Amino acid sequence: MQMEARRSVNACFLPSSCLGYDIFAPGLMPSLPPDCGIQLSGGCWHEESHVSIVLAQFRKRGIPMLCNNYFPPPKKELTFNLASSNDKTASRSLILVEKALILCASHGIPYYSCHPGFLCDQKKNQDASLPPQSSERLPYAKALKLFLERLADLQQIGARTGIRVALENMFEPPLAFTEGRRNALNCSFEELEEIMAEVPPSLGILINLAHLENAAGQLGFSREKYLDSVLERYASRIFELRVPCTLSQDSWFLQVLHNFKHCPGCDGYGIRVALTPGEISSPEQLASVTALLKEART
Repeated sequence: MQMEARRSVNACFLPSSCLGYDIFAPGLMPSLPPDCGIQLSGGCWHEESHVSIVLAQFRKRGIPMLCNNYFPPPKKELTFNLASSNDKTASRSLILVEKALILCASHGIPYYSCHPGFLCDQKKNQDASLPPQSSERLPYAKALKLFLERLADLQQIGARTGIRVALENMFEPPLAFTEGRRNALNCSFEELEEIMAEVPPSLGILINLAHLENAAGQLGFSREKYLDSVLERYASRIFELRVPCTLSQDSWFLQVLHNFKHCPGCDGYGIRVALTPGEISSPEQLASVTALLKEART
């Protein structure tokens, strides 16, 4: 387990959606560059027994894995929203999380990460720049209350399975925000503080640096101050950093990575680093990105 954890910490995790094919297709085994792992999120529905078999094969091959949001993919389309005013949507979201936590526990995946949700439901795979499509938009405080109630259920499931949960920061859908309406929970440090004050210390944090950059511009706060504040208050609870798959030598995202090298992560070995979903055009681009990340983390 110790060797597995160290391999996981040193890996660069690629979202399964970036690979351009269904990693669970029968007879297919993904080919990954050295020091790369897979972040399971989204994809095509498969029988749970088949998914479990494939994940066992990944683990046997020494492929590090993380699990985020829409995994395992539901057979019927789902708007994943733990803050939903629709009880059916919230219930199905919790069922999805329970399945994910069980898979994590069975296949050596160290934690499960998810976003806190929205003030109204979005269609699955909806363009994030578009206003959400829903008949009801909750006040922020009401959506937060609903999320915290569901999070308590989620934490209980996590305790039963022995898997911790990490919460991802968000940003506002641009076109919705230009209309002066909030829609996403957990965009600023103050909103993160509001959540952390109500949850047990086992809850972890996933910092999506691309989300942070967008939210800082939208809400008018300093991204650097946000990171300093999270490190000052919650360094021991940061599980993961997420960076864009389009990186260059002078990217701000790379410049801040070294600030987190002493964070213990979820298991004491360090934080994980994953790429955000996006198009990786060639093996050369992937090799360049992983090399930049490796250099920035030393």
